[in-house]
Amino acid sequence: IKKAHQRGLKLHAWVNTFEARDSSPGSLSRKHPEWICRNKDNVPMPEKFTLSPGLIAVRNYLHRVILEIVKNYQVDGIHLDYVRWSEYPIDKSNDFNESIVGQFIFDKNHSYSSNIPEGFKNWGDWRRDQVTQFVKDLNTLMKKVKPEVLLSAAVIGKYNWGKWNGYYSVFQDSALWHNKNYLDQLMTMSYYQETKDELEHHLYLGGKKSWEHWLLKSDAKLSVGIGSLMLREQGLWDNHPELILTTRKKDWISGVQFFSYRDWLIKDYFTEISKDIFKK
Repeated sequence: IKKAHQRGLKLHAWVNTFEARDSSPGSLSRKHPEWICRNKDNVPMPEKFTLSPGLIAVRNYLHRVILEIVKNYQVDGIHLDYVRWSEYPIDKSNDFNESIVGQFIFDKNHSYSSNIPEGFKNWGDWRRDQVTQFVKDLNTLMKKVKPEVLLSAAVIGKYNWGKWNGYYSVFQDSALWHNKNYLDQLMTMSYYQETKDELEHHLYLGGKKSWEHWLLKSDAKLSVGIGSLMLREQGLWDNHPELILTTRKKDWISGVQFFSYRDWLIKDYFTEISKDIFKK
């Protein structure tokens, strides 16, 4: 952190929010197996473990971990990844909807046979609310401790459209977080929009299938995540400039982020692009 600040860089701590991943010694999946998401037969995930956002104990624990970082380190922000429900599909179908979206979307307190929690029309609304409450409460807690520390999140590239999206597939209501100022910045993982036309449609020309349709004016910012890994693998590396310039056509887009840094090292791209697109 000190070295970053000496170079004029701001450093945001990256948190794999609800992803426990494995059962290594000391991991949450080993310490708290009751926190792992389960399927409709009440069987916990066998691998790639995800903590249930529907459990208050999980949310409170993660809040404490993140606040420890905010209180004890001079980070400029907290960046949330995997701030969503399990991604395990129930079958091979590409037609994602709430009835088949995820096999492991239950937990010890909310089983397949449970009644829908009071105040919600369906399980999907409740699941989205649980993730939203986590983000909202974390933002409130952080601002009380260090209001200058920013909260951001990497979110599924497609908000609520397409066969794989944040809203229905993993119960991530990211546009709401932006519109209600529940965080300071969204970063859309728009990794598979690999041409200017694709990205324009995705961001602002696609009607209800674009971000501009769903965003209201707020204090929160939105930046676009460009898939450098995918561009390198597809032989489309030279598309970077047109994609970056596409994001600069709208004042509600605050900038770009790249996945990943390693690909820029492989292509030795930093010096070249700093002479052109990032000259200022």
